[in-house]
Amino acid sequence: ISSEMGSVTTPLLAVVGQPVRGQDAKVVADMWQAAYGKAPKATVVFFEGNGEFITEESPAGLDRAIDQFLTGKPVEGRK
Repeated sequence: ISSEMGSVTTPLLAVVGQPVRGQDAKVVADMWQAAYGKAPKATVVFFEGNGEFITEESPAGLDRAIDQFLTGKPVEGRK
């Protein structure tokens, strides 16, 4: 899919749970940025300290991020 991301022209929000910290977190972040960064209207946001279940672990933060994305504001994850 990442090879075709450059052709995605609709706004795209990728919400990533990032349970690891430190250098491993940078590797994970770089991987997601490389995959989705090719889409011209992609926004990648990270929820540090979260695993795969952001809807359960950070529901208010996820709601805020989606609202920010849909209203054109800068999107904040969780640090």
